[in-house]
Amino acid sequence: MIRILHVIGGMDRAGAETMVMNIYRNIDRTRIQFDFIYFKAKACDYDEEILSLGGKIFRIVEGNSFKRIYSLYRFLKHNSQYQVIHAHTLLNIGFCFLAANLAGVPIRIAHSHSITNASDNSLANRIYQQLSIFLIKKYSTNAIACSTEAAEFLFPENKKALVLYNSIDIDQYFETGKTHKDFLRETFLPGSNSRIYVQIGRLENVKNHAFSLQIMYVLKNKKIDFHFFIIGQGTLDSFIRNEVSRLGLSGNVTMLGIRDDVPQLMAGADVMLMPSLYEGLPMVLIESQCIGLPALISDNVPADVDMGVSLVKKLSLSDTPEEWAEVLFNIKREAPKQQNIEILRSKGLDIQDAARIYTDLYLQKINTAN
Repeated sequence: MIRILHVIGGMDRAGAETMVMNIYRNIDRTRIQFDFIYFKAKACDYDEEILSLGGKIFRIVEGNSFKRIYSLYRFLKHNSQYQVIHAHTLLNIGFCFLAANLAGVPIRIAHSHSITNASDNSLANRIYQQLSIFLIKKYSTNAIACSTEAAEFLFPENKKALVLYNSIDIDQYFETGKTHKDFLRETFLPGSNSRIYVQIGRLENVKNHAFSLQIMYVLKNKKIDFHFFIIGQGTLDSFIRNEVSRLGLSGNVTMLGIRDDVPQLMAGADVMLMPSLYEGLPMVLIESQCIGLPALISDNVPADVDMGVSLVKKLSLSDTPEEWAEVLFNIKREAPKQQNIEILRSKGLDIQDAARIYTDLYLQKINTAN
């Protein structure tokens, strides 16, 4: 059995982490096993499942970045069974691969899931970004990205970067879209005819919840009967709760935190909102299109995310909350369409196909290295 070492901040319920778990669940674990290095001490959402599937979890917790990389080098040097390191930590990947190269790891796969905050144009950030990209170019043996934009950001000169969309169990999500269309209403709003909107993602600046609440404030003032569910956790939890209260939206907004029934929640909504400042290729937008849930997103989300099933609308963040509210109100949800599933499958989104691609990649690289 071959063990692949994934380097990731921590395996909580988020886009990149969920993508890795989807592959892990479906890969042939009699041939390939996943282990993980975290850069945090706390327990994470997927820890128990990882251990139940036979994976191992290692933690490197150092406040100093140089000590962290040195600790990674020491770990890899003393665990020479790892021939493949697959890193998901964006700009930090270059420094991880410097350590991996020094430790003699022959196969170093860089995986770009996003782009960094373009608004931080400080000299220090520009230097760090350029140095990181230089190290990734120098020390990675393979480059994978979830979208063309994510590839262009982290691998600007690598024309051979492999773009693999985040894949899921298409049939399962389609079935959930049909069978749980009343899930949110029955669970939280019995007897209500309110329009139901959802936003799913970390409670961080990049997800732009403050703008979403401005949109809801407009709907409230227009006497629209709606309810907005916010799903996720993060550092802005208290800020968002205060904004909900300040805007008089307490009766219209429910914060659900982290959930393990996100597909059912999406199936029960009318529209998903995503006014993000930037994204890679959001896993939740792939899932929503399989479920049949329309989405209104910012034009900062990569164009790749629209899979051609007429479920994604885009607006600019320079448009006003009033303009967003009008478009949001006019989006009507329809029943999931069977033909959409075949379109999505043709885009390479089926998890079984993706698991085979990753299996072939790992085995081919190891055979070549040996």
